[in-house]
Amino acid sequence: MRAANRVILNTCILYGNMVFNACFALLSTRWILEALGQSDFGIYNLVGGVIAMFSFLNVAMVAATQRFLSYSIGQNHQEIIKETFKCSVILHLVIGFIVLLIFELLGGYFMHHQLDIPSGRIDEAMVVLHCLSVTSFFTIITVPYQAVLNAHENMIVIALISMLESALKILIALTLLKYMGDRLILYAVLMMVLMVSGLIINRVYCWKHYPEVRIKWLSKIDINLFKQMFSFAGWNFIGSISSLLRNQGLAMMMNTFFGVIINAAYGIATQVNGQAQFFSRTIIRALQPQVVKSEGAGNRERMKRLALTTCKIPFLMLSVIIAPLIAEMPFILNIWLKTVPENTVNFCSMFLLITLLMQVKMGLSIAIDSVGKIKWYQIVCGGLHFIVLPLAYFCYKLGLNPTWGMYVVFIEEFITVILTSLFARKISDIKLTDYYFKVFIPSVIAIIGTYYLTSAVVSPINNNWLHLISFTTIYAISISIISYTMILSPEEQNVFKSFTTSLLKKLKIK
Repeated sequence: MRAANRVILNTCILYGNMVFNACFALLSTRWILEALGQSDFGIYNLVGGVIAMFSFLNVAMVAATQRFLSYSIGQNHQEIIKETFKCSVILHLVIGFIVLLIFELLGGYFMHHQLDIPSGRIDEAMVVLHCLSVTSFFTIITVPYQAVLNAHENMIVIALISMLESALKILIALTLLKYMGDRLILYAVLMMVLMVSGLIINRVYCWKHYPEVRIKWLSKIDINLFKQMFSFAGWNFIGSISSLLRNQGLAMMMNTFFGVIINAAYGIATQVNGQAQFFSRTIIRALQPQVVKSEGAGNRERMKRLALTTCKIPFLMLSVIIAPLIAEMPFILNIWLKTVPENTVNFCSMFLLITLLMQVKMGLSIAIDSVGKIKWYQIVCGGLHFIVLPLAYFCYKLGLNPTWGMYVVFIEEFITVILTSLFARKISDIKLTDYYFKVFIPSVIAIIGTYYLTSAVVSPINNNWLHLISFTTIYAISISIISYTMILSPEEQNVFKSFTTSLLKKLKIK
C-alpha cells in the first residue's frame, strides 16, 4: 500500500476508534461521577493531578521513543531498530522506578499539607495515591511497546486495544454503581488492574509479531544511542515538566483558592478535553511516523510537506468535534451529567479552544523533533509555560473567577504557536509564508467563519436536540467542502481522490 493511502486508512481506523471511545468515555464518566459524588470525584482527580504532575519524566521519554523508533525504521536497519527498542525499555524501567519512588516519598506530604482534602477522607486519598503510583509505573513501562505498534503503523491493533480498555472502563463504572462499600478505593484498584492488563496485552502481541522486541538482555548496550535518546528526552523534559506544571499546578491553585468542589468541575472538563486530545493524538499518530521516517530516509522535502499537512488535518478535523461541543455545551452537559458542578461549562469550552489551537502547530513540532535539534526550542517554548501560574495567581488574588486561569493559558498557547513557527523555519527549513498563508490563516478563517455562519443558520431552531444535530451536520459538511476546495493543496486532493477510488474498487462500488 502506498504511504499516502496508508496514512488515510490509518486515520479512518483511528477516527472510528475515537468515536467509539468517546461515547464509552462519556458514559463511564457520567456513571463514575454519579457513583462517587462530586467530593470523591474531585479527590480522585486532584490526586491524579499530583500523579500527572510528577510524571514529566515519562512524558519526555514518550516523545524520544516515538522519534527514534520511527527514524530507525526510516533508515531500514534492523539492528538499529532492535537496539533502539532495548535502550527505550531500559530507560522506561529506570524512569518507572524513579517516579514510583517519588510518589511514595512525597505523595503523603502533599496529601496532608498541600492539598485541601476533607479530613475524613485523607486515608482513602492515600490509598488512591498508592494505586495511582502503581498505575503510573505500568503506564510508563508500556510505552515502548505502544511505540513499536505506532512506528510500524499498526493502527488496527492500537484501536482494538484502546476499544477494549474503554469497554472495561464501562464495566468498572457499572460495578461502582452496584458496589455498597467505599467506591473511591474500589475505583482506584480497578483502574490499576486495567493498566496492568494493558501492559500484558501490548507486550504479548509485540513479542509475537515484531522481532525487535525479542531482545538479548545480556548483550552490550549501544552507549552512543543511549546517550542520544537520553539527551533528546532531557531537552523534552523542559517542555514536558513546564506543561504539566502549568496544567496540574493550575488545578492545585484552584483547589487552594476555591476548594475541592472546583476540582470536580475541572476534572469533568479534563475528561471532555481528554477525548478531544485523544482524537487529536489519534490523527497525529497516523501522520507522525511518515514525517519522521521521511527525515530518517533523507527526504527533507517530503518531511516538510507532511509536516504542513499534519498542521492542517488535525486542526480542521478536530473542529468538527469541538465546534458543536462549544456551541451546545450547557445542553450537552445537562443531558450527560445529572448534576453539573459550577464553572464546568466555562472550563470545558476553554479547554477545548486551547486544545484546538495547539493542533495548528503540531506538525511543526514533529518536524523539529524529526530533525532532532530541539534544545533551544524546548528551552524557549517550554519555559514560556512557566509564566502561566504566576499570572493566574495574580488574577485569583484580584478576586477574578476561576476561568481567568484558562484565559491566561490560551494567550500563552497563541504565543507558542508563533515561536514554534520561527523555530521550524530555522531547524526544519519550513517557510513562514508556506505555514501562515497556506495553513494557519486560511484554516483559522475557515473555522471561525463556518462556526458563526452555522450558528446564524440554526438560530431559529428552538428544539435543543434538533439544534445540536442541525449545527453538527451543517458545520461538518461546510468545513469539509471548504477544506477540500480552498485549504488542501492539489497534491493532498489527489491523494484523497486516489485513496477514495482505491477503497471504492475494493468494495466493488462504481
